[in-house]
Amino acid sequence: AAVAVLVLLGTADLALVARRYVIPMDAKPFHAENAIVRELRRRTGGRPAMIANYVTRNAWGQDWLNTALAVHGFNNPVPGERGGDSSQARFFAAWQNDPLRFWRLTGVRFLLLPRTQAEPLARQGVMEPLGEYALGAGTVGAARGSADAVVLGELRDGGLPKLYYQWRGGVALDDQVATALEDGSVPVSDSPP
Repeated sequence: AAVAVLVLLGTADLALVARRYVIPMDAKPFHAENAIVRELRRRTGGRPAMIANYVTRNAWGQDWLNTALAVHGFNNPVPGERGGDSSQARFFAAWQNDPLRFWRLTGVRFLLLPRTQAEPLARQGVMEPLGEYALGAGTVGAARGSADAVVLGELRDGGLPKLYYQWRGGVALDDQVATALEDGSVPVSDSPP
């Protein structure tokens, strides 16, 4: 009887502690396909792509939007606020004065920016705006013309660098690639001849 009373008291104590200190968390925003993810999947045909997120804290598992993007295959090379002395944070710091080069080196195809930062890039033709969104607590909604809107944009050059090889003629394209890999020849340039 004494053991049963101790077990009952221990169980009641654990239930009270859990009730006071354990806060249930809604994990749906981390895994649900929100409006931004739907637009990215539509643009990429469901394939993964890199997105530079300059809107949220970018802390894995704590920032619901950044985690939702990563869960659906859209990784972010911009380090979070706890990046510290990681190699990713050092690389970002080295290129922060030349964001176009940083995006190209990391293969970024999409940008997520506050509206005030996105407008100059759109005017210069660097990115094509895909939509404006309002971020809430675990939600994404449409926000046309709002001053605090978040803009999703796609870089005009497609993000990833393109490599061009000098065509030697008379050889199938696959054979040219195989030959270039075998003999170690370097691409002629990163711009079309």
